Amino acid sequence: MELPATEVAHTLGWRASSVYNLHSRYLREGATALLSRGRGGRHHALLSPEQERRLLASFVSRAQEGGVAEASLLRRAYEAEVAISWPRAPSAVY
Repeated sequence: MELPATEVAHTLGWRASSVYNLHSRYLREGATALLSRGRGGRHHALLSPEQERRLLASFVSRAQEGGVAEASLLRRAYEAEVAISWPRAPSAVY
């Protein structure tokens, strides 16, 4: 049974273009195309996922209590955690 790429994409929660790309790779590379990890990832992350969760936890709890999460405070906390400061717009959190 053959399904259209749009239906496969909808079922997987993907975009149709991703289904077309994977199908094309499968035709070129065989089953190894399905086993490779792809291009995504945290290549430029300065904090581990656990460090990010800890950093954001205080901001989330404050927001859940009805407070406001200020980007400038989050940025300062992030920069203190990674010990790096960038000259960027005050509202930007990178």
